[in-house]
Amino acid sequence: MKTWHVLALGLLLGNATLAVGSPDDPLAPVAFFVGEFTGAGKHPYGAYDETQVGAYGLAKSVIEIRTKSTMQGRTVHEDLRVISWDAKSKALRMRQWAKGVLRVYTGAVDAQGVVTFEETAHEGETDERWRYTFTKKAKSGFTYAVHVDAGKGWKPFVSGDVGVELKHPGKGGGLGLRQYDATIEGMAAQVHHPDGAGPYPAIVFSPGGDAASAQGYRPYGRWFATWGYITVIVAFNDRSAAKRAGKFGTVMDWLTTEAAREGSPLKGLVDLKRLAVAGHSRGGNAALRSARTDQRVRACLALAPSGPGEAVEGKATSPACLIIGDQDQFLAAATAAYKQAPGERFLLVVKGMTHMLGPREATLLLVERSTAFLNYALKGDGRYREPLMAGRAGLTVKRSAP
Repeated sequence: MKTWHVLALGLLLGNATLAVGSPDDPLAPVAFFVGEFTGAGKHPYGAYDETQVGAYGLAKSVIEIRTKSTMQGRTVHEDLRVISWDAKSKALRMRQWAKGVLRVYTGAVDAQGVVTFEETAHEGETDERWRYTFTKKAKSGFTYAVHVDAGKGWKPFVSGDVGVELKHPGKGGGLGLRQYDATIEGMAAQVHHPDGAGPYPAIVFSPGGDAASAQGYRPYGRWFATWGYITVIVAFNDRSAAKRAGKFGTVMDWLTTEAAREGSPLKGLVDLKRLAVAGHSRGGNAALRSARTDQRVRACLALAPSGPGEAVEGKATSPACLIIGDQDQFLAAATAAYKQAPGERFLLVVKGMTHMLGPREATLLLVERSTAFLNYALKGDGRYREPLMAGRAGLTVKRSAP
């Protein structure tokens, strides 16, 4: 069998419009190489499965891609590709190593964003040349086609379809994170955010009780940051869930300011069109109220909410997810709040979970489903609806459409 030359690329990150050769980021047109991807392809010898891991290297001056193709459980191809920008020729370059052969390609990007790499040189025993063409799909992933020229013109060799690999919501999201302390209108806060360029969705999180301190909830902030969420945990210092609901808006105003302020750690990082509110106990109660009254809220996560038991007036209809233990004294209030929520909503009742979100097994389940909900409702990734709704022993899941 001939050496395979199959490149599985993935989801275009953002809507990059920089032309090839932009001094700001010459690799922007091929940023979709970065990520973890899986897919299937067609070869004259049959169908195959493929995985790819792409990452920036050398201070983001190159993109390194490792691929592996398997057929009936047997590895049939592995390679390493490195993409860089050649400033002298003002062109993309791709170097590929596979089975002891180095091949060099020149890249081009057309007006529709279609990327083509055509071989210009190689160190091997044959004179075959290869060409790769990649086309981004509307929602996620891309299709690709590989052609070979053995001296009689370009002929199709393989083609495939790949997408972003679904990460398990019960594991870390894989992003690095940063954290710092802040003061928002006199309220102490902990800010956790991904260590990247963004922009990222943001969560305003309220502790339980009178929220006298942001301490104790740091693990949640760190966890969500690894999944690509800016998380602001705020010591609201009040005993009224109704009044606290309005203070969520104050924090969203602060996020708006920080996203534009020169010198802010959040400058350019906040996706202000994807804001969520969350909280535990009385904080969950306040989050549900805020989600009903503030049109900026796109999702609400309420952990063991202490209410509201009564109907809350408001026009907002953002999706809501309530997670509570079956022995929690506020189960009836949370159930009533679930029934009253006007938008798409989920109620997850965890067997044996206390109001303080323990024991550990219950906490891990809560974190897993919280992540799935945020990925589904706030990021709009429909693939996470299934792991959000999946049944298992010790868990009851309900959903109501808007």
